[in-house]
Amino acid sequence: MATNKDLSKFKLFLCDTGLFTTLMFKDKDFTENIIYEKLLNDKLGTNLGYLYENVVAQLLHSNGNELFYHTFMNKTSHHNYEVDFLL
Repeated sequence: MATNKDLSKFKLFLCDTGLFTTLMFKDKDFTENIIYEKLLNDKLGTNLGYLYENVVAQLLHSNGNELFYHTFMNKTSHHNYEVDFLL
């Protein structure tokens, strides 16, 4: 896969998922941030797929894996789809 990688297309992950979570949801002073508090108490009704992706990327990379992904377009619906973490 390394011989076919396209360096003009890439995904970014933060190496510290806890810091990533804080950067994504902490938009006010800690004591005033309702969204961040709900997230920490597992009461936030949102799709957290990007956080799970970051956790998996962090685990795979820390175990010495190089991360690859593939993006393709569905010609019928014109949506982009991706396959994360090809090893």
